[in-house]
Amino acid sequence: MNEAAGRPMMPEQALDFVRWMISEVATRPPVRGRKSSSPLIGKHSSRTIQPGFFRASDLSERVYVCFVALTEAGYSSKNAADDLQAELGDRIGQSKRGRPRINSDPRDTLDRIRTVQAMVSAFAKRVRSQHGNADLERRVNSYIQHFLWLCREGILIRSEFAPDAAQQMMLAHQRQLSRLFRRPIWGNWL
Repeated sequence: MNEAAGRPMMPEQALDFVRWMISEVATRPPVRGRKSSSPLIGKHSSRTIQPGFFRASDLSERVYVCFVALTEAGYSSKNAADDLQAELGDRIGQSKRGRPRINSDPRDTLDRIRTVQAMVSAFAKRVRSQHGNADLERRVNSYIQHFLWLCREGILIRSEFAPDAAQQMMLAHQRQLSRLFRRPIWGNWL
């Protein structure tokens, strides 16, 4: 169970989370011969990552987080991978670095499910070896908490940003700041 959220998401909410996560995949232009230091830029986000951890996108991290969110919401491993492959569409198997396919037949659903499971396993193995299990949990909790906060504040409606999302975001941040800097009233001293 996602401890930071307190309880797992409902299956419908988990699917909204997956749709939002996949729509926000951040990319950067690849650089030949050296590690790129340019930020990953998404539809509504931008982030700088230490060079070498993500090459051209953060898709592997997002697939892992989505897979964990779906399994925590009650999906089996196979069903979670199946829903993910459907959401990812033709983003699966587009790497130009790997071994070329032996046949030119289009990928079937089972092959795409195995590809998603391999992506999840490879990402988890890489992060565990470099940073440990706690980092994996932190990543999942961070994304889920951000999604739940956006939904709670009315910035996200299901998996889409609200038409007035920018204004809602500013108001939400102002509320957070006012709670942070609220001074206690000790009584009338004058």
